[in-house]
Amino acid sequence: MNNILFMKAKTYTLGICLLLFMLTGCKEQPKTVNQQLSTNEQIQELYKSEIAQSIQALDSMSVLNATPDKIEAYKKARQHFKTIEPVLAFVDQNNYKSLNAPNILQVLEEDATDIKIRNPFGFQVIEELLHEEPLDTILLHQTINITRSRLSLIQANTAIELKDYHIIWLLRNQVVRIATTGITGFDSPVLGQSLTESQYTYKTLLTLVDLFKDEFSSETVYNDLKASFETAIEVLNHDFDSFDRFNFIQNHTDQQLKLLIKTQNDWQVTFPFEMAIANTAESLFGAKTLNVSFFTDYKNDTINLNAKAQLGKELFNDKLLSRNKTMACASCHISDLAFTDGRKTFDERQQRNSPTLTYAAYQQSFFYGRKSRKFRRSSRWCCRKS
Repeated sequence: MNNILFMKAKTYTLGICLLLFMLTGCKEQPKTVNQQLSTNEQIQELYKSEIAQSIQALDSMSVLNATPDKIEAYKKARQHFKTIEPVLAFVDQNNYKSLNAPNILQVLEEDATDIKIRNPFGFQVIEELLHEEPLDTILLHQTINITRSRLSLIQANTAIELKDYHIIWLLRNQVVRIATTGITGFDSPVLGQSLTESQYTYKTLLTLVDLFKDEFSSETVYNDLKASFETAIEVLNHDFDSFDRFNFIQNHTDQQLKLLIKTQNDWQVTFPFEMAIANTAESLFGAKTLNVSFFTDYKNDTINLNAKAQLGKELFNDKLLSRNKTMACASCHISDLAFTDGRKTFDERQQRNSPTLTYAAYQQSFFYGRKSRKFRRSSRWCCRKS
């Protein structure tokens, strides 16, 4: 009897051990770096890692007492933020703009009873606060906390799923961003770190190109694109004040835009639609670099566009729309004067002149008069199409 019980116990124990062994063996083994991870997973790992390090550097600013130490910690936080800028600006444009916004109040007015004032936050605000005397530590810590909270929210709520045409858009957007807000110093107003920060973003572009190496059928296109980014990084290692921006745009920005055309042809990319920067942009200042239709409401109103444009031109020149029937849009915005009035002030009742309408097609909103909103909406067409 005892032998039978012993055998049953032994069998039971052996069965439990086998079950535990099987369960252990079925567990997913840890993934090594770049092994078994999809391209999107690798981008997401980089994305979240850089955000985490930026948050960590911001946290350290709160416990440091000396201003120079705070500035060094800020530079680290900013470095990680800029490193991931190409991806963040593409996958979460609104949050990127908030985190990198200039230190300027935003006033949003729907009507006289609904006026919203938004205080800026983010890296540019922190940078300016750090250089004010005396240092407002309370406001600085508040701004740091808001900024790190937004970064934490982004980190916890981002799932990256990029297709081949997304990558082309992302690369092109960043090349243009470097030329327009990077090398210009727009988003490093005090420290003047823009050239160095542009190097960080180019290194990220190199990482992305490497991740998508298998997409290239032409090794020449792959090597040329990488070499162009690498050369730009070297050129950006320069004094900010004496940096030749025109030369950089001509010899690097424009060449990279051309190489991106070759890349999308090599990848045989099919774009579902046009973005603000044309899918065929080959130069920063090309006549067709910006897609004018992107800035209109053509996606919601796609019929009879030519007729509406003609109506806009007629309204633009129609004096009957004014109160005393003596003035049209064309009275102030004269076509022969680049759609200005050519004056210092329009008349004795005004403190300014009439601005040009030359670039009005690229504006997404205009000043409204509440009582004339219907007319103003119609006049958008004349501004854009005349």
